[in-house]
Amino acid sequence: MNRREALQRVALILGGTVIGANLFLEGCTRSATKDVEGLFEAKTTDLLGDLAEAILPATATPGAKEAGVGSFIPVMVRDCYTEKQQKAFVTGLASLDSKAKEVKGKPFLELSAADRTAVAAALDKEANEFNKKQAEDQKDILEKTKKNKINCIIM
Repeated sequence: MNRREALQRVALILGGTVIGANLFLEGCTRSATKDVEGLFEAKTTDLLGDLAEAILPATATPGAKEAGVGSFIPVMVRDCYTEKQQKAFVTGLASLDSKAKEVKGKPFLELSAADRTAVAAALDKEANEFNKKQAEDQKDILEKTKKNKINCIIM
């Protein structure tokens, strides 16, 4: 897994979505919900940094925490996510401890680095399964629409 892929997965794990190029070209000007303002608290930015570090640990280069990803994520969520995406992100982050307890039996911040990585992998797997299901559902809707159009033309 390369660093770009890892950063994309951080966003997906926490309920975020991939932001299109148009949004970057138009500029990030969205307002934050009250919940998102809580992401800027030191405790939360530390948590985000630790989660990002579990996905992108330090090697010969700095890891995500040392690169300041924990402080960067709230800015991106506040400035570039829609209100619906912001809510999904905050909800996903709030469920981090429950997922950590489910997978490893402890809150996320009490886990070792290896266990944090295991929790991040479990969340990644869950996100991939969700995205696959969404894609299949959309394909089913498209197929049903095509069949309905064909039936209407025939009749």
